[in-house]
Amino acid sequence: MPAKKAPAPPAPAGPDLPSGLELLTGTLDVLGDAAVITGDQWQDGGVDIAFANEKFAELTGYAAATLPGRNTRLLHGPRTDLLSLKTTPCGQFSAGEGWLYRQDG
Repeated sequence: MPAKKAPAPPAPAGPDLPSGLELLTGTLDVLGDAAVITGDQWQDGGVDIAFANEKFAELTGYAAATLPGRNTRLLHGPRTDLLSLKTTPCGQFSAGEGWLYRQDG
């Protein structure tokens, strides 16, 4: 039986991550899906990334440790629909899909 790969250490939380969410970020780290937590203030064409798990880092091509504190606009490209990204009222959770781009295009 092949040995299981050890989980990556948790990525550091960004400056906008509210206190008390360490349990949530720990849970997101072991998920099999990409996950990101962002701030709720739209600025400069995006929102600030507070936390991204390793699966999100693999998906986007950015190192997870480099994402907290950066704006999500770094994932925008020609097909990104900014109108659909702004429809969630501040303070509410949101999930969805959209055209975002990897670091390598």
